[in-house]
Amino acid sequence: MPLSPVLNTVPTGMDEGTEQEFLRLQVKDLSEKLATLRLKRKEDHSKLVDYERSKIQLQSLMELKSKMADQIVDLQRQLQEARKEAIESREWKEANQDDLNFAAEQLEMATIDKEMAEERAEALQLELDSLKLRNEELEADLEILRNEMAADGVSLIGEGTSVHLKQLEVQNERLKEALIKLRDINAAAQVEKVAAVKETEILRAENVELLRAAEIARKTVEDSDMRIRDYQEQIEAAMGAEEMVMNLANKNMEMETQIRYRDELEAHRDMDEQMLEEQKLIEKALLGEIETLHIKINELQIRMKQEENHRDELVSTIMKFRKKVGELNEEIQDLKDQVTSNFTYSIAILATTLGERKNT
Repeated sequence: MPLSPVLNTVPTGMDEGTEQEFLRLQVKDLSEKLATLRLKRKEDHSKLVDYERSKIQLQSLMELKSKMADQIVDLQRQLQEARKEAIESREWKEANQDDLNFAAEQLEMATIDKEMAEERAEALQLELDSLKLRNEELEADLEILRNEMAADGVSLIGEGTSVHLKQLEVQNERLKEALIKLRDINAAAQVEKVAAVKETEILRAENVELLRAAEIARKTVEDSDMRIRDYQEQIEAAMGAEEMVMNLANKNMEMETQIRYRDELEAHRDMDEQMLEEQKLIEKALLGEIETLHIKINELQIRMKQEENHRDELVSTIMKFRKKVGELNEEIQDLKDQVTSNFTYSIAILATTLGERKNT
């Protein structure tokens, strides 16, 4: 709102009442202009505060946008790595599945062979123990016969006893041969058992290693799947955040508009500051003018009071003068009446005197 120049002089040719009214209008106009200046200063201050708030908000949005973009890129990179690890783990598992199955079959067969060898060794051991027991019995019988023969003499041995002894010796030899064969078979079975156990242990170790590798691969796949799900959830959340970023981008566009407005404010801020300084000077001048006008009004009011007192004195003097004039008029009238009465009396005396003179 443009400000009109301040009138610091009173137009000539005015009476006191008109001059006082003129000064009151001047005071009112200056007060309105001062209120306008204060309102404009308040509005400018609000604009500057909004500008600073918008600037801080824009910086926060830009930092958040940059962080969200970096986070999305990092999550996508981690997702690609997890997918690659999962694919490699699945490929390794698929490539080694035949070896795992073969190792499991070999372990099962080796376990069966081990069990069969153990059963065979146990059967041979039982048979060997039985033959040993039988051999011991036959040797005991043979020893008894020999002792009897030694006690009675060789000539006492009959044909039947000789035949029986011969049979026992033959049977004993056969038992010894069978025992030797059983020992050899048992030794071979033990060797076969040890070899089977050793092969089983080797296969078991290989199978354990393969199972451990398979378990590691399975855990790797599970971990990769879990990481993929986690990354997918994070990416979905990031996508939601990306939508938020898009909203922030729209907000950013609005903020850019505000920035342009801010630039305009910055361009005009110096002018506003100059205007504020000018307004302060004008306000100071207006306050001085208002103070001067108040002084003039006070002086006029004092003069009016003095004039009213002077008027009252004049009215009192006029009233006294009128009263005095009335009294003087009454005195004059009395004098006139007295003069008239005296004149009439004198005329009457003169007429009487003249009449008497004519008669004489």
